[in-house]
Amino acid sequence: MNTKGFKMSIEIKKFGKIKEALIETNGLTVIAGHNDTGKSTIGKLLYSIIKSQISFPDLYDKLTNKKTLQELLNPFFELISDLDIKENNSLLEKLSAVRFNLYSSLYGNEVDDNLPNKIFNIIDECKTKYTLKESAISTLAQIKKKYKQEADDTQKFRLIVEYFLNDTFNNNLNNSVTKDPAEISYNYKEITISNIKIENDSIASAFFAKNHRFISYVDSVFIDSPMYLEKGHNSKTAYVADLKNKIEQAQAKLSNSNDTNITTTILDILDHAIFSYNESFNELEYTVQKDAKALKISNIASGSKSFGILYLLLKTEIIKKDTLIILDEPENHLHPEWQILYANILVALVSDGYHILLSSHSPTFIQALSYYTNQLNVEKSKVNFYLAKKIDNENYSNISNVSDDIDKIFNNLLSPNDIFYRW
Repeated sequence: MNTKGFKMSIEIKKFGKIKEALIETNGLTVIAGHNDTGKSTIGKLLYSIIKSQISFPDLYDKLTNKKTLQELLNPFFELISDLDIKENNSLLEKLSAVRFNLYSSLYGNEVDDNLPNKIFNIIDECKTKYTLKESAISTLAQIKKKYKQEADDTQKFRLIVEYFLNDTFNNNLNNSVTKDPAEISYNYKEITISNIKIENDSIASAFFAKNHRFISYVDSVFIDSPMYLEKGHNSKTAYVADLKNKIEQAQAKLSNSNDTNITTTILDILDHAIFSYNESFNELEYTVQKDAKALKISNIASGSKSFGILYLLLKTEIIKKDTLIILDEPENHLHPEWQILYANILVALVSDGYHILLSSHSPTFIQALSYYTNQLNVEKSKVNFYLAKKIDNENYSNISNVSDDIDKIFNNLLSPNDIFYRW
């Protein structure tokens, strides 16, 4: 993808807290506002849609297998619980192996992609030797029929985007109060690449113009906590697992990667600290000075971890200029001085051709972003500031472009003095 002149947008109607929004991503996109106004929703939606597109259609088979195994669980165990096959050692061994694999695939990390077929085959074998419960047989036959049906591209994309959205939003897709139908469109200029309609927390329809995916981002990364830099910080959420996987890839490449101007600047901010990978312990280490003792990442400040994630992913080129970097309130773990320095790094990345979308409720951080876009002469077309604001007497927020008047952001984000005065 050629990122020069790149202009993507997402249009949202009545999704979660957001009543209406049209957000452009063409360099630096800042979503400002109070908590519970839908700021983070934008990044999560973009992450989910981009991941759905780049996972199409390869992820479909894995998701279908997993879904089929979930449907098979109860009727399969209902069926085999009625069997008395103590004398049939061969069949008993097969059933035991299948049962173990079923539990492992559903509740472990690895899925046996051929397991549905193994289950269907062993059911057929049981049918030839035993009288089986009719209700279970009927249910299993329906599951098998659905599993064997060929899916078209629309059905495949629908299942994939359903997986990412449900995983990211914990199955809560519609507005929790109004329960209004929602619609999301992901666009390149006037071309709609994907369109998703949601009703009753389910995907009602999903369109993907796969012939246009080459004009979208080739990847996205969602960062909402610097703690994921630590070893053993696990989560089954897809975006966290994706970030952890990227960090692991970066670790393996770290010693063979060269610093750039931006990664060197990050190390300068950290007083010339050094990130290294200890192969013996399979973990990152942090050295505050050249001859100092290396520290485990878990023992360094969260602010250093914030810079550390960026450093690793940039130095090793795990994230590139055609990756959408999504940061959810990155200022939360940063001292005000470091907020300013972090803002400088982000704007420098945008100036160098990277694409960043972030949410924030820090006036200091937002002011710094605005300042550095001017200092580094970033094209105005590549900088967009938005304000997420609750609508009076509604369970919705609107998100509007305030790039021409970002004072609206600062007027909205009250200072502590304003709050004390109100009390």
